[in-house]
Amino acid sequence: MGTFYHIQVVEQQTASDLEDLSKQIEAKLESINSLMSTWRDDSEISRLNKAPSQTWFPLSVETYYVIDLAQTISRQTHGAFDITVGPLVDLWGFGAKHNDENIPDESQIKQAMAQTGYKHVILDATTHAVKKQIPLELNLSAIAKGYGVDALAELLDKHGYSAYLVEIGGEIRVRGRKPDGSYWKLAIESPIPQAQRAYQILTLTDHGVATSGDYRNYFAKDGRRFSHIIDPVTGRPIAHNLESVTVIGDTTARADALATALMVMGEERGVQFCEQQKIAAYFIYKQGDKLVNRMTPGFEKYLGQN
Repeated sequence: MGTFYHIQVVEQQTASDLEDLSKQIEAKLESINSLMSTWRDDSEISRLNKAPSQTWFPLSVETYYVIDLAQTISRQTHGAFDITVGPLVDLWGFGAKHNDENIPDESQIKQAMAQTGYKHVILDATTHAVKKQIPLELNLSAIAKGYGVDALAELLDKHGYSAYLVEIGGEIRVRGRKPDGSYWKLAIESPIPQAQRAYQILTLTDHGVATSGDYRNYFAKDGRRFSHIIDPVTGRPIAHNLESVTVIGDTTARADALATALMVMGEERGVQFCEQQKIAAYFIYKQGDKLVNRMTPGFEKYLGQN
């Protein structure tokens, strides 16, 4: 996944138990990469991307689950989340194909958009197969880290661990409490480039947490900043004042995808969507030269607990 992971377990274990657990964790992450990494030519998702359109491609249970969840969130957000957006990400210079930060013209954007669209991905729940109606490339990077966190949490659950923290690249899931009986404390990072400090502290248990922001990965040209977060509907980088969104949910995979979708929507649309869907979310956005925040009603209970 091109990032680091970090796991804390509260229960005391022998060195051999922890070594065995560590090996199982590594094996699980290796398995997920072999299914969902677009950086591996032989991964399941890479083989799907090479497969011709209009043919059914059988998927593993795990990859099918992640794509199905992604498609559900795409429908719920009216396309703000879209795992087929890769050609646009590449076009704007944020993918594997670097474009030297050139600004694409309208015809290039239209051409890339013709190669995208979640509605062109068809799933068959009976056979766990997928069909691309047009040539598409699927990229699960905005949801796979969250799924990886959930998969490791499930592994810990199976081994009987009742208190832990799992983090992959900033996406987190916690269960139980710390040894002193208190809730886990997590920091929402201040969305300021080159600064790493806490903006808000969360205290929670038995939930997944994911944050999406555009304050680190961007380029500036001709006095404008171009975010790595692309709006699948317009084919262009987002252009609003929202700096970051943090989502709390039952699973980290869903929180991961929703955080990206809400960044695309922007503060006003995002808050309205969360209130309709009863999603716990925390928005940080610019108001002039200041950073201000706004949270949905479901989020407030995660602030100030002991």
